[in-house]
Amino acid sequence: MNGLSMILDDDFDISEKQRVLIQSLFAGLSEPQAKKRAGYGEHASVKAMLREFPDMKRYALHLQQEEKKKWAVSREQVTQGIMEAIEDAKHLEEPNTQINGWRELGRLHGLYAPEEKKITLSNEKQEQLRQLEESSTEDLLDMAGAQVIEGDFETVEPPTPDADT
Repeated sequence: MNGLSMILDDDFDISEKQRVLIQSLFAGLSEPQAKKRAGYGEHASVKAMLREFPDMKRYALHLQQEEKKKWAVSREQVTQGIMEAIEDAKHLEEPNTQINGWRELGRLHGLYAPEEKKITLSNEKQEQLRQLEESSTEDLLDMAGAQVIEGDFETVEPPTPDADT
C-alpha cells in the first residue's frame, strides 16, 4: 500500500440488499433488473433509498471513484494511441482510417471548437458606445439625421362587410 487509507465495502452502513442493488446498477443492469437481483419489489424507489440512506449514495460514489482510478487515461496517452493507429493505417494504405484518426485528434484537442473573436475598444470608443447605449430613441434619430415626426395616433378598425350585400 502507498500509505493512504483504503476504503473497504464494510466501511459503509448499508445492508447486503442495498450493496447488491448499488453494485447491480453500477454493473449496468436496469433499475428493475437491479431491484429484482437485490430482492426488492418493483415498487421500491431507488431515489428514495438514496435520500434515506446517505451511505448508499456514498457507496455508489466510492464505486465510481474506484472505476475511474482503474481506467485513468491521460490526454497524452490517448493522443499517443491515436497517433500509433494513424501510423499503422498509413502503412496499411488506409487513408480513410488515417483521416478518422486525425479527426479524433482534432476533437480531443478542441480544434473544431467555434472560433472566438475578441474585440477590444479603446477608452474613447468605450465611452462613445456607453453614450449610444444610454441615448434615447429621439437622440439616436437626431444623430442619424432622420426626420422626427411628432404626433398622436389612433387605431382605426377596418369596416366590416355589410351583411345585406
